[in-house]
Amino acid sequence: MNSPVTEAELQAWVDGRLPPERRGAVDAHLALHPADAARLQAYRDHDDALRALYRPVLEQPVPPAMTARVTPPAQPHGWRGWLAPGSGPPAADPCAWPPCWR
Repeated sequence: MNSPVTEAELQAWVDGRLPPERRGAVDAHLALHPADAARLQAYRDHDDALRALYRPVLEQPVPPAMTARVTPPAQPHGWRGWLAPGSGPPAADPCAWPPCWR
């Protein structure tokens, strides 16, 4: 027995991200519910219009100054880098103290 179609699955259908095993159930639902089919087609048309409008901007290369801001540093720095075991100073590693040695 197929489970009922959810709104999340309808949105995934619009986005082209619906799992293949649910495609038949959603297609059957849309065949039986023309109002949902029309609503989803309107969403797809809106998406297509937005992509056409912003295509020239989306096709531009990313400026180097912006790329540098999203590229992570090669080495963690600051206190967050110490969160990984063994990556901090000996004082931050409880097993580095002699009382922990057995």
